[in-house]
Amino acid sequence: MTATPRPGPATESSGARTADLLDFLDFARAAGLLTQSSAAAYRLGASRILSALPEHATEDLSVLNPDHAIAVFEAAENSESVSRATRRQYAGSFRKALHLFCSYMAEPERWHARAEQGAAPGWTPACDGGLDLEIPLPRKRSMRLHLPADLTANDARLIRRNVSNYLAAITPAAPGANED
Repeated sequence: MTATPRPGPATESSGARTADLLDFLDFARAAGLLTQSSAAAYRLGASRILSALPEHATEDLSVLNPDHAIAVFEAAENSESVSRATRRQYAGSFRKALHLFCSYMAEPERWHARAEQGAAPGWTPACDGGLDLEIPLPRKRSMRLHLPADLTANDARLIRRNVSNYLAAITPAAPGANED
């Protein structure tokens, strides 16, 4: 498995290209700053919308008008095969991806600092060098999980299996209980 290199500061290239946006999303996901599902949705939306634009239009995304890009995508012949709801989802994901990417381009050191400090949402460094994760639950409740600093991929598989087994063993709430 190879790691995706972090995108560098904006000064490393003449503009913010499509590949830079996609690399940023991979970096943010790998650093825990975006969830896997959010990063995948943003990546798909950005890829689909930007694929409808001519190459020269995506040379510098920092000056791209998202409304224009979405209009070009909507007008493209192949967008007819995509449902209206899916096109709206692509547009929303593209807007969010572009917003986050422009934020990164403006302050890359802030994003790298958050990634290096394990400052992803819910994660806090523990005194033993590991990480504590607070998982929000419905009705203003939460669950806490502590991960040791020397966690291996094998440990992660074991945790996933054991947590699933423990949760499956818990008696479900009585019928009619208020669940969100």
